[in-house]
Parts: sequence; C-alpha cells; structure tokens
Amino acid sequence: MTFKENALVELCDIVSSKRVFAASYQSEGVPFFRGKEVSQLARGENTTAELYISDEVYNDVISRTGPINSGDILLTAVGTLGNPYQVKETDLPFYFKDGNIVWLRKFSKEINSTYLFYWLNSEYGRSKVLDTAIGSTQAALTIKGLGAISISFPSLAQQNGIVRILSAIDQKIKMNNALSKTLEGIAQTIFKSWFIDFDPVKAREKGQKPDGMSQKLANLFPNSFAESELGMIPAGWECISLGTLCETLLGGTPTRAKEEFWNGEIPWINSGKVNEFRINTPTECITHTGLKHSATKLLPKGTTVLAITGATLGQFSRLEIEACANQSVVGIIQSEKASNEFIYLNIKNNIMRLISAQTGGAQQHINKEDVNAFKIIYPGQELMSEFTSVVLEQFNQIGNLMTQNIVLSEMRDSLLPRLISGELQLPNEMLAS
Repeated sequence: MTFKENALVELCDIVSSKRVFAASYQSEGVPFFRGKEVSQLARGENTTAELYISDEVYNDVISRTGPINSGDILLTAVGTLGNPYQVKETDLPFYFKDGNIVWLRKFSKEINSTYLFYWLNSEYGRSKVLDTAIGSTQAALTIKGLGAISISFPSLAQQNGIVRILSAIDQKIKMNNALSKTLEGIAQTIFKSWFIDFDPVKAREKGQKPDGMSQKLANLFPNSFAESELGMIPAGWECISLGTLCETLLGGTPTRAKEEFWNGEIPWINSGKVNEFRINTPTECITHTGLKHSATKLLPKGTTVLAITGATLGQFSRLEIEACANQSVVGIIQSEKASNEFIYLNIKNNIMRLISAQTGGAQQHINKEDVNAFKIIYPGQELMSEFTSVVLEQFNQIGNLMTQNIVLSEMRDSLLPRLISGELQLPNEMLAS
C-alpha cells in the first residue's frame, strides 16, 4: 500500500482562538472550554463546564476567527498535553481558551479529518506530538512545532475505509453507554417513586393498590406517614446514618518515591476518575507491596465511590471492577442491610444534601465522618431487598454492557496502529463508499 507524507501544516490550518478576558466570564451563556474540559470530552466524559461567555462576546470572537465546526480537532496544548478531541455537531456552540488549546481546521482534500483524529490518538501519533513540546517548568505545544510533524497517510479511499471500521466500533461503544444510562434511568425512576415521592404509600393511604405492583409487594409499604428529622416519611421507616448501614473506606496513595509500589496489577483510581458514568478501567495500577504499605484498601466490584475534596467534590460513580482509590475518595460498601444498588441510588438522589456539609474555605471538602453521619430514609431490610431484586437486572445489564465496551476498546486500540501503519490493509471490497 502506498503512503504519502506531508507536514501537518500542509494538511490543515493550525490556529488558536482569540483571547477572551476573564472579565467576560459569566455563570451562564455559551460554554467556554479550557484544557480540562477538552480532556474530559476526549475521554468520553460529561464536561463540568464552569465558565461561560455571552452571545455578544461569542459572536465577536467568531467574527474574527471564523466558527468552530463539526469535524474540527482540538488538541490540549498546556498542562495535560496532546489530548485530541473531534468536535461534534451536538457540542456547538462553544468557544475555548487561547494558548491552552490548538485548533485544527480547514482540512486538505487529501486527508479525512477523522482519520487524522485517529492518527493523533494512536501511540505513534501521540509520541510525535509530545516530541514537539517545549518548556521544562510547564511543557507546552506550539503551532509551529505541531505544523512540522510529518504525517504518513494512505489513499483517501483507504482512509475512509479505516474511519468506517474504527467509527463503527466507537459508535457501538456510544450506543452501549446510551443504553446503560437508559437502564439506570429505569432503576432511578423506581427508586424515586418508592423512596423519594413515596407513591405506593400515598396510594395505600387512599385505600388504593399501587400501580403495577403485586399485592404481596404492596403490603410491605405502610399506609400512613409520620414526622421525622427529614420531614414526613412513611410510618415505621427510619432516618438512619450511612455509617450504621454499610462500611465506608477512605483511600490512599502509595508513595511515588518507591518504584516497587507502582506499575503492578491492582487497579487504582484517583478522584478525577470518579467523574465517569461507570468505572471499568483504572487510572493506574499498584503492586501488592504498594497496597500493603499505604492507607488504600481494595474495594469490591459494585462499590459506590464518592469524591470528597476540591474540584471533584460530590462526583460519584460505581465500580465495575475491583479497585483501590486515592485519599480524595470514599468507598461505600454494601452490607446485608443495604445493597450496592440501594446505596448508589441514595447517593445519586441525595448528593446535593450530602455535599452541603462541605467545609474548608477555598479548598472545599467533606470527610469520611460526614459520609458516615449522613442520614437517609431506610425502609427496612425486607423492602430494601425487594427493591434490589427489582432493579438488579438493570444494573447487571449495565455491567455487561460496560464489559463489552472494554473488549471493543481493546479491539479498536489493537486495530488502530496496524491500520495507520499499513501493516493491515483493507481489501478493495471494504473501500466502497
């Protein structure tokens, strides 16, 4: 297969944004991304956009730079380097911070922009990008340095075929994620009906049978309410602290000074990872020696993890793998009285009330004791168990879909270097548009 070679600057425009001054930042309007948000998008996470600009400021800057378009590529250029993200139609409109992000646009007819995006995501492409970094105190990518990168690429037909294959895998991963969120939404709807809105209790209070519920299950719900420290709750239910229902474990970090503590086989996550919908891959891995000589503990699969400090405060997720965590994360582990599913949905529905216990001035945080003392409404073990049996199928399906995504991601990551290097050539019948 014949490959052509060009400098990146010959294949697209490489530019940055126009400066937007801090005085223009506001709490709503057009999202304004920094490297942090672009890195989140690159990892497939929801952005935690904190800055916005007005429509007037946005219209002014794009009148001078031109608009950001679907298919354009953004590359983080300061701090965390070289994370590429290809803009989607659903992202628009937004603008981004000058100097922190490099913008690739107006692509040559010789290059498929999505092929270039996959090239930048490959280990080879990433190493070529990072080799251009300048600066020792704070490394950065420059437009000039990136423009000089040499890109080898096959015919446009081969590029298009490669894109179709890799995009199909990514689309399946995306569909699995969407289905997972739908399944969680079903479980969330049931939880809210039973334990937030108390719909079955309200029905029984009126002498009615709760909709869609067997009489045996309906009889587990009371038919009246009583006053409690959390307001009116079903009679006989309790306001109980999390610490009396389940075990909580604070994480820790093995010292970086000991190489033998790292690059092992035990998954370890930091608080930034807790932003993910479900955690099925680690941030890093530690060794058994690192586990033994640090405060971190191994958390079972299914554990709810909660970030308790700084910018990640209040982020939570569910472990789909057995893993350790750092000291900014509390793991909340199931017991006979409270299943993983019951715990997770309680945190999801009460997170704002929980983080209102935050302290610490500039560095906001809650601690393990705050989590232990946090009060939830508890319906008793029998009804909790019945609820778990109702939603367990949804949670198990989500786990299966996340496992599929690991396999698909590994397949994509295995194919990517072989396709872009020419080691694996697509037959002609796969090149038809």
